[in-house]
Amino acid sequence: MSSSEEIAKAAKLAFEESQLFPSAERVNALQLIRKELDLRKADILAANAEDLKVCLTPTSSRRTLIDAYPGCAGGGRCRPYVSIYDEPTRSWAR
Repeated sequence: MSSSEEIAKAAKLAFEESQLFPSAERVNALQLIRKELDLRKADILAANAEDLKVCLTPTSSRRTLIDAYPGCAGGGRCRPYVSIYDEPTRSWAR
């Protein structure tokens, strides 16, 4: 089983178990998570920007994320999809 499948199964199980709690407790937990994410927003965005930079920068040992996209390597036709969230406009840019 791939790690993405394991993550999906764990997320489904967590969701199902969360339904056993009263709605007010679930809402409170989600609000606490949002508060923590808001507090760490700058760090999260900086880490995401660094990850994107690494993905788009080729090195001698790996290709860029776009080069690794199926169909892009070897001059094949492709339209890779890379989105960046633009905070001021609250929209996704390609």
